[in-house]
Amino acid sequence: MEFIFPLLLGYAVGQGSRDKMFEELRRMFLERIQHLAYFKAPIPYGFFEKSPTGKIYLRESLYAYLYGLPNASLILAFRALIEGIKIKYKEVEGKPPSRKMNYTDLIEWAHNFLKEYKALAHGFRVLRNWIEHEGGTVEEQDALEVFRHTCEILDKLHPPKINAIKVTCPNCGNEVLVYLPIYFGMQKSVRCDKCRREFPMTFLL
Repeated sequence: MEFIFPLLLGYAVGQGSRDKMFEELRRMFLERIQHLAYFKAPIPYGFFEKSPTGKIYLRESLYAYLYGLPNASLILAFRALIEGIKIKYKEVEGKPPSRKMNYTDLIEWAHNFLKEYKALAHGFRVLRNWIEHEGGTVEEQDALEVFRHTCEILDKLHPPKINAIKVTCPNCGNEVLVYLPIYFGMQKSVRCDKCRREFPMTFLL
């Protein structure tokens, strides 16, 4: 019996530590969602229609950022971006990009293709800089910047064919339309046109 109490005490202390750890993770997760919402990275639904694989990359990039893994987030965002550029290249040029084309070549091609969108110029510069200085560790702010610019470029390369998405009302199960644009982390109060009740939505993936 004399050793049971220390075991129970140790478990209680460990449990308390875990509770504090999870509470801190939860706090940071919600804080990162707020940062994400501020940057207004558009959810590229048109790209998702063409590339389920690219959607997986971007989803994993998103959650890597939200859980505090900026290095993984940046790498996965780049994978989604290159996937999206390759798809558009094949649509425009009628053939897949040459194996000789590296990330920089593909990004330059996309920049030229989207040259009418002057607001994207800074995003392309950010992406080129990260490729040129590959090898360093990534800060959360940097990962968020890359994620935002990736989403903006993918959204322009693959404009969505829809103007709204359907969400399910948690009160009555009715499908409600939410009109684009929709941004990652956007928080919105949605009103159901059937039960007339409102419910909060946070748009992620």
